[in-house]
Amino acid sequence: MKPDRTLRKGKPDMRTAVLCRTNAPLVICAFDLIKCGVRVQIVGKDVARKLKETIGDILEHRRNAPVGEFVELIEGWIDDIRTRFAGKPSKETFVAECEDYAGCLLAMCEHCKDAKGLFNLIDEFFVDEENAEKNGNVVSLSTTHKAKGLEWDQVIIIRPDLMPHPAAELDADKKQEANLEYVALTRAKERLVICHDSDPE
Repeated sequence: MKPDRTLRKGKPDMRTAVLCRTNAPLVICAFDLIKCGVRVQIVGKDVARKLKETIGDILEHRRNAPVGEFVELIEGWIDDIRTRFAGKPSKETFVAECEDYAGCLLAMCEHCKDAKGLFNLIDEFFVDEENAEKNGNVVSLSTTHKAKGLEWDQVIIIRPDLMPHPAAELDADKKQEANLEYVALTRAKERLVICHDSDPE
């Protein structure tokens, strides 16, 4: 996906959102948009809180760590979770959530010199729904779950292959995934774009 090309097809004053089933692709997209001169906000203050808690869990007794060392700590943390909960169906959603948080932090690490720097990025990017709605001059990035009840003039869905989420195996989970896909497809007032990985550059 070429973010600047896709976004500029709409009217200049169109309120735009990028939606995805999980957070990590949104963080990667946020940096791509910033490189193109687009201001962004990621909807999810509670996600910000969870990311900060995850940093604390990963650092354990440390107060800080250089980014290279922190990346190794993230990878060790998520590998430990995968090992401990492998083959436990009741923990699949938890593991998927942890993988998403790890992906977010790894994407942010590319733009920080140490673990402490992540806190500033998290505060800068992640906002509550009300503030995201108020700022019409930025592109909102949101998970499909956080997009419930919100609407934008233009909606761009990325990584549609994550709907339904691969971790959803129980009937109840599959039903919830179907509801989330419906939410994603009905948030656009004027224009809906679905970007597949195979879309031409």
